[in-house]
Amino acid sequence: MSTRVLEALQMLLARYLFDPAVMLIDVASEPATGSVFLQVHVRSFLTSCRLGPPEEVNGIPVRVVVRDEDAGE
Repeated sequence: MSTRVLEALQMLLARYLFDPAVMLIDVASEPATGSVFLQVHVRSFLTSCRLGPPEEVNGIPVRVVVRDEDAGE
C-alpha cells in the first residue's frame, strides 16, 4: 500500500473515528483494474447524507457503503 493511500486513510480516520454513524473505514480495490479506493461504512443512507464524506482524499477516491439492511431505504 502506498504512502499516499495510508495518509488518506489516516485523514479519514481523524475525521470520522469517533462518529457513531461510521462503522468501519477501510481500503479496497477494483478487481478488474486494481484501482485503490477508500470506503466509509455507515449505518444508514441518512447518516451518509449527514456525514457528507468527501469524494476523494489525498487523490484517493472515497466511496460510502451503507449497511445492507438499510440499502433499500
